[in-house]
Amino acid sequence: AREQNIGGDDERPGMDTMKELLRASQYAAAAYGTALRHIQTMSDVIENGFFAESFRNLTSLLDSAKNSVGSESPGSHGDVVMGMLPECKVVHFEWEASMFSPACYIALDHDHKWIVLAVRGTLHTSDALTDVCADAVPFLDGWAHAGMCVSAWQMVAQQLPKLAGLLSEYPTYKLVMTGHSMGGGVAALFTMLLHSNDADVRNAALSGIANGEDGDSGVVKRVLQAMQSSRCYAVGTPCVVNLGLSLQCRDYVTTAIC
Repeated sequence: AREQNIGGDDERPGMDTMKELLRASQYAAAAYGTALRHIQTMSDVIENGFFAESFRNLTSLLDSAKNSVGSESPGSHGDVVMGMLPECKVVHFEWEASMFSPACYIALDHDHKWIVLAVRGTLHTSDALTDVCADAVPFLDGWAHAGMCVSAWQMVAQQLPKLAGLLSEYPTYKLVMTGHSMGGGVAALFTMLLHSNDADVRNAALSGIANGEDGDSGVVKRVLQAMQSSRCYAVGTPCVVNLGLSLQCRDYVTTAIC
C-alpha cells in the first residue's frame, strides 16, 4: 500500500507538537488506572480478538508508563495517575463507565499550564457497546461515528461546565483533551464541538462559570476564547468523521497511530 499525505509534504507536525503529543499520551495512558497492569495480559488472552490490536498499540506506548507506576499494586485509579504524573493534580474523575459515557478524569498540569480532560478507551462492556454503535450520523458539517458522537455530547453536558469553571480560575492555562482508542475518538469529537460555536456548547460552558449568565463579561469571553484555542492529542484513534471534517480540524486535533 502506498502512504498518502493528504495535507501535503509540509504538514508533518513540528517538534513542539510531538513533545505535547507525548506529554498528553501519558495522561491518556493514565486514564486506564489500575487496569494498566493487566493490559498486556488482556492482549495475550485475546490475541486474535476484536480489540487485540488496540491493546497491543497501547502496550507499545506504555512500557515506561508501567515502570512509573512502581512495583507495588496501586490502591486506586488516582494512585496510578499520580504515580505516572506526580506533578499533576486530579480535580475530578468519573472512573465508572456506562454506555455513551466513558470513564475520564480532569487534571491540572501546573508545569505546562494545562487543564487536561483525559478519556479512557475501550475496557468494559459498556465501552464496547458504544463502539459497535458505528452508524454514521450528522455531526457539525459532516458525519461522525454515532456512539462516539453521543459520548462527546455527554461530555459537553457533564464535563464542560467543570472545565469552564477551571478556565475561569486559571485564565492563562491551555485546555487540552486526550485519549487512546475510543477515548481518543471521543476527545477529538468533543474538541471539535468546542470549536464549533454551537449554542448548546456555549450554554454548557456558561453554566460552569460563576455569574456565567452575563455573556458579555470579560471572564466569559476569556473562557470561550480558551475553548476556541483548545487542542486534542490522541493515540490510536479510530476513524470517527468523514474526510471533510477531518481536514477542518487538523489545526487543533493531532493523532498518532502506533
